[in-house]
Amino acid sequence: MSLQYTPVKDIKSIHAALKATFQSALTRDLKFRKQQLLGIAKMLQDNDELFYKVRASPDLSRSAHPFSQALHEDLHKPRQEAATQELAPLIRGAIRAAQSVDEWAKPDEPPVEEWKKPLSPKILKVPKGVALIIAQVTIASAPIRL
Repeated sequence: MSLQYTPVKDIKSIHAALKATFQSALTRDLKFRKQQLLGIAKMLQDNDELFYKVRASPDLSRSAHPFSQALHEDLHKPRQEAATQELAPLIRGAIRAAQSVDEWAKPDEPPVEEWKKPLSPKILKVPKGVALIIAQVTIASAPIRL
């Protein structure tokens, strides 16, 4: 498996597609947001093995597991350590975030003067636009972070 970069000529069309998705109001739906977060966890699981998967099937192809393989090749990190200390926390974090979306999206009731209370002002937490998330890969003790 070799590293493949997104061609610069494709970036405008990718951004346009993401912006169109946002403008369709699809991202306002909490179910959609949860699916996206769980998709991160699934992507990590589908593209790598946790150490107990390797024990269950030691003949798995090394090239089928790009994350722990990259950590092993670049940083000489053992595959089990990569799975338990790098990938598992990311998977758990994505799942916890998906479970927390409902709480995070609850409207806030700001403190207001007594005469404004009948208006019941609320602060709604809604998506604001397209965001670029860059995964950080470093040689520090925590090579993978989103």
